[in-house]
Amino acid sequence: MKPQRLLWLALYFLIPTIPIGLIFSSPLPQLDDPLYRLSVVTGACAFVWLVNQLVLSARPKFIEQHFGMDRLYRFHAVMAGISVTLVLIHRQAKLALTGFTPTFAFPAAALFILGVLFAGTFLIDSALRRLAVVLSLVTFSREKLGLTFNRVVLFHNITVVASVLMALHVIATSAALVYLPIRIFYWVYFALGLGFYLYHKFFRPWQLGRRAYKVGSVTPELPNIRTLKLNPPANQGVFKYKPGQFAFITILGEDVAREEHPFTISSSPADTGAITFTIKELGDFTSSLGKVQPGTPVRMDAPYGYFSYQNYAPGRPLGLIAGGIGITPMLSMLRTLRVSEPERQVTFLWGVNQPEELFCQDELAAMGGEMPNLTWHPVVAFDEIWPGEKGFVDREKITRLMLNGRGDQAEMDFYVCGPQMMMKLVIGHLRDLGVPARRIRSEKFAL
Repeated sequence: MKPQRLLWLALYFLIPTIPIGLIFSSPLPQLDDPLYRLSVVTGACAFVWLVNQLVLSARPKFIEQHFGMDRLYRFHAVMAGISVTLVLIHRQAKLALTGFTPTFAFPAAALFILGVLFAGTFLIDSALRRLAVVLSLVTFSREKLGLTFNRVVLFHNITVVASVLMALHVIATSAALVYLPIRIFYWVYFALGLGFYLYHKFFRPWQLGRRAYKVGSVTPELPNIRTLKLNPPANQGVFKYKPGQFAFITILGEDVAREEHPFTISSSPADTGAITFTIKELGDFTSSLGKVQPGTPVRMDAPYGYFSYQNYAPGRPLGLIAGGIGITPMLSMLRTLRVSEPERQVTFLWGVNQPEELFCQDELAAMGGEMPNLTWHPVVAFDEIWPGEKGFVDREKITRLMLNGRGDQAEMDFYVCGPQMMMKLVIGHLRDLGVPARRIRSEKFAL
C-alpha cells in the first residue's frame, strides 16, 4: 500500500485515542469499572468516526486523490455500519451502568440507524439490497413514488441531524462537563466535520457556479448516446486532470433537472480548449440531455477518480477492456496516448451488444494508423453475421487476443470498465489466468 494511503488510514483510526486518553486521564471516579471503560472506548470511536463521515461525504480531494472515489464511498459505507454498531454497544453499556438514556442519545442513535438502513436499501450496492423484497421496494419507490437518486441523497442527510444530536449528547456527558480538554476536543472536532459538510453543500457549489463552464455542443453519437462538450470560462483553460478520471456536473439550465451527476471524461487532457463527456441514456436526466442548448452554464466539480494509467508505473503494456459505454475512460486514455505516447503497446477489447453501438470505429481505426502498437478488437454479442469476434469478452478471447494465446500476462496492466456484472466476470477471468489483483484496475463512480 502506498505511504499516503497508510498515513490517512492510520490517522483515521488513531484519532479516537485522543478523547479516550483525555477521559482516562480525567478525575472521574468510575474509570475502574469495566462497563464504563467499554462505554468510553465505543463512544469515543463512534463519535470520531461518525464525524469523519461528514468529512468523507464532502469528497475532500486531498484524501480522494490517494484512493479513488469508489474506494472512498465503500469505506464510507462500511465505517457507517461499524460506527452505528459501536453506538448500540455504547448505549447498552451506559444503560447497564445508569439505567437511563440521556436526552439526545436515543434520537441520535435512532436517526443514525435509520440513515444506515436507508442507505443500505437505496444507495449502496449491499447484501441487503440484493434481497428480492428489498429490490421490489426500491423499484416500487422509484417508479411509483418518484423517489429519485437525488431525493434519496437528500433524505440521507438526516444523518447530519443525528450528528448534531450526537454532539449535544457528548458535550453533556460527565467527562466533558468536569474536564475542559475533553469538552474542547468534542466541540472543535465536531465543528471541523460540520465545516466540511457545510462547505461541500453550500460554499463549494456557489464557488463553482461563479466559474461555470458553458455548453459548446451536444453531439449525437447514436440515438441513445450523446457527447456533451463544455467550454471553460473566458480566459481560462480546462482544469488539469488525468485520462480516466470523472467529474460531477450540474446543468444550470431550464431544460433539465438541476441535479448533480457523475460522468467520465472522454476527452484528452491534451485538449485544453474544451472537455467532453460521452453519455448514454440510462434514466430521466440522461435522456433529457438532448434538450440542452449551447451556452447553458454547467457547474463542474472535478477531477475525481484513480482509474488512470498515469497513476501507475510508466511504459508498461496496457490491456484495456470495455463493455458498452464503459469505453469512455478508455477513449480518454487512448486520445492521450495518441498524443503523448504513440509507441505504447496497447491491446483494447470493446464488447457491445450490436455492431451499431460501435460509434467511434473510424476514430479507433485512425488511432491504429498512428499508433503502431495499438491493437483493438470489437466483440459483438448478438449478431450472427458480424464478421469479427462474436459473443462476450470471455477467458478464451482474453487469452487469444490480449495474451497471444500463451497466458503470458507478466508485463501487462489491465483496465476494466463497463456494467457491473461484466466487470465482475472479466476480473474473474483475469484472476483465473494468474493476473495479480494489483495489476487489475477498475472503478465505479457511485456508491
